[in-house]
Amino acid sequence: MSVPRRLVALVDCSAFYVSCERVFNPSLEGVSVAVLSNNDGCVIARSQEVKDAGVRMGEPFFNCRRELREMGARVYSSNYTLYGGMSRRVMDTLLSVSPQSSRTRSTRRSSTSPPAAGPATRREHAEATAREIRRRVLRWTGIPVRVSVAETKTLAKAASKYARTLLKARRREGPRGRRGGGRKSGSRGCACGDRGR
Repeated sequence: MSVPRRLVALVDCSAFYVSCERVFNPSLEGVSVAVLSNNDGCVIARSQEVKDAGVRMGEPFFNCRRELREMGARVYSSNYTLYGGMSRRVMDTLLSVSPQSSRTRSTRRSSTSPPAAGPATRREHAEATAREIRRRVLRWTGIPVRVSVAETKTLAKAASKYARTLLKARRREGPRGRRGGGRKSGSRGCACGDRGR
């Protein structure tokens, strides 16, 4: 079996619009937050608290206005100038880790890292790289991210989806289910997920 010349890291910003609002208003940390689309038509970003309350992505605001009010949620109109600036800051941070970084969509970026020699060493290298990306992006921009590393973009995306599913399950289980730092690794890739936002 041929050894791939690189590993792909898929970086997914967590509830990006909500995270941006929290960066510029730290009092929103731990508070239910929802961000609305153009003309305040639909919910397009939700904090974990809003997700747990059952408000769906894309739900019309008039359908959930009362529910959001009753839970004390802070609701914001979209601020695309802010989100665009923060997106560029995240991208610049990723470029500092890997000059080969590229956008795959507005809140996702992929970067590459060279594999180490053996399978175990490569896995350790991938996990260390993922942790460094998470640490640096959070420290430099305030945005929490989930990082998935694999041999291809397709596998990295699958790992990202798995990490998201794993985090949801752990939140349902409560504190006992959160052991292990939100990490899952294997011979094909690893995922490093946030627990905070």
